[in-house]
Amino acid sequence: MNNGMKEIDLKHIWKNANKKKKHSYSLQEIHAYRLKKSVNTYKSGYRTIWFDIAYKGISVIALLYLLLFLNYPNQNILSLLLIVTLLLMIVELSFLRKLKLIKDTDSVIEHLKSNLIFLKTTYKKFILLSAISNSLFVLNGFLLYSYFKYNGTLMETPFNDPVMYFFLAAAFCFSFFAQIPNYKHQTNELMAYINDMDDTEEASVIIEKSNRNRKKNIKLYSILILVALLVFILFLVKIICKIKF
Repeated sequence: MNNGMKEIDLKHIWKNANKKKKHSYSLQEIHAYRLKKSVNTYKSGYRTIWFDIAYKGISVIALLYLLLFLNYPNQNILSLLLIVTLLLMIVELSFLRKLKLIKDTDSVIEHLKSNLIFLKTTYKKFILLSAISNSLFVLNGFLLYSYFKYNGTLMETPFNDPVMYFFLAAAFCFSFFAQIPNYKHQTNELMAYINDMDDTEEASVIIEKSNRNRKKNIKLYSILILVALLVFILFLVKIICKIKF
C-alpha cells in the first residue's frame, strides 16, 4: 500500500515539475510575439512568392536558350510554354501587389486577420502555381537533355514514353502536397493567435507549441533542400557528361 502511494506521489510530483517547466508569458510578451508572428507571416509569403517568380525565371531563360540559340524543333510548342510561364509570373506579381495591401500600420489583430484572409484566398492559389514551377523546371531539363543526346529529338507522347511524364507529374505532386501541411499549420496558427491570445495560459501553450513546430520544420526543410540540391547536381552532371562525351 505504501509503495503504491509513493508511486502515485512520484507521478504527481513529476507532472507538477513538468508543468513548472512550461514558460508562462505575460500579456506584453504575448502581444509582442503576436506582432512578430504577423510580420513574419507577411515577410515569409512575400519572399516565397518572389522566390517562385525567380524560379520560373530560370525556366524562361532555358526556353529562350532553346528557342534562340539551339534552334529546337517545333518551336511553336516552346513559344507556347514561354508565354504560359510569363503569364504565370505576371499572375504571381499580382499576388505580391495584393500582399502589399496589408499595411504595417494596421493594429496587430487586423494585421493577423488580413494575413489569414490572404492565406485562405490568394496564397491558396499560389500553392498550385508554385507547384507548376517544379514541372516546368524538370521539363526544361528533359528538353535540354533530349537535344544534346538525341540531336533535337522532340519528346514522345505519354503512351510512347510514360516515364518522362511520370517525372513531370511527380515533380508537381511533390511540391503541391509538400506545401499543404505547412499551409494548414500557418492558417491554424493565425486563427489561434486571433482567438486565444488574450488567455495567457492558453497563449503560452500555443507559443511553446509553435516554437517546437518551427524547429521541426527547419530540420525537415533543410533535409528536403539538401535532397533537392543533390538530385539537381546529379542531373546536371549527367547532362554535362552527355554533352562532353
